[in-house]
Amino acid sequence: MKLPSGRSILQAMNIAVLASHEGTTLQAIFDACGGGVLDARVAIVVSNNADAGAIRRARAAAIVAHAHLSGKTHSDAREVHW
Repeated sequence: MKLPSGRSILQAMNIAVLASHEGTTLQAIFDACGGGVLDARVAIVVSNNADAGAIRRARAAAIVAHAHLSGKTHSDAREVHW
């Protein structure tokens, strides 16, 4: 079904993924989106771990990826992004 603007009512959903480790769940989401199982696209990946594999996977797929470190998980204040 189309709206008067010509856009489909059933367009892929943009999703954000929160990840902190290697990104195997993120990869499963990529695969589901690419295989048509999930009608969505990953728009952004956010992690509390700058070294997370999920960040690397997202960037390799040209998806915006950010690491936001907190004082609760990183004792060195120079590592924390406010």
